[in-house]
Amino acid sequence: MILAYWYEQNLNFGDLLTPYFIRKWSGETPRNLLHTHRGLNPRKHDFTKLETAIALAQRVGLTRKPEYVMVGSILGWSDWADDVQVIWGAGFMGAENRLRRKPRQMLAVRGELTLANLPADWRRDVSTLGDPGVLIGDMAETAPTVPGRIGFVPHYQHKHHAIVQQAIAKQGIHVIDIQQGVDAFVSELSTCEVVVASAMHGLIAADGLGIPTRWVRLGDEPLPPG
Repeated sequence: MILAYWYEQNLNFGDLLTPYFIRKWSGETPRNLLHTHRGLNPRKHDFTKLETAIALAQRVGLTRKPEYVMVGSILGWSDWADDVQVIWGAGFMGAENRLRRKPRQMLAVRGELTLANLPADWRRDVSTLGDPGVLIGDMAETAPTVPGRIGFVPHYQHKHHAIVQQAIAKQGIHVIDIQQGVDAFVSELSTCEVVVASAMHGLIAADGLGIPTRWVRLGDEPLPPG
């Protein structure tokens, strides 16, 4: 049984990469412990739910399996004990975030800003910087490129923005839904000659496919932290 953390409320491409990669590499479907990241509370958590029971066994020491923290701004969200978490590519939500407990392994973090927020003696354990999303080109099926197609990937909070609605009507611009699932998203993205995105993981996925990218800001409304 593989234990991991990922945010699944919005079915966002970047958040879905953790279970996607684990299934691809191991053939197993991981158990998501994120709902217990602030601790266990009998008034909040259903202890008949398998993931809650697993988290309880971990917390009281009946088991001590590694808990994988891979993709997204979730580093530190379940920082409950030393020598448990395996960090592989995650980043901090904000500049103020820190880890309180030493992970079992710290193989990679998302970038320089995350690395700088780690204790100096932990940084030596980090051998790689980068978002695991760049590996998607080696993992997912792609489709033939459509000559002249411009891919436009809005952040999920921008899907109903006026500019996005205008782009849908433009010939040669292909608006891609970042919440449609990993394989479908990558298949559509791979048909584009260039990609413009307001979503970070749209840019990261395109980089992984070798497609030229450009980030665009849609209005002044702030995106979620992370």
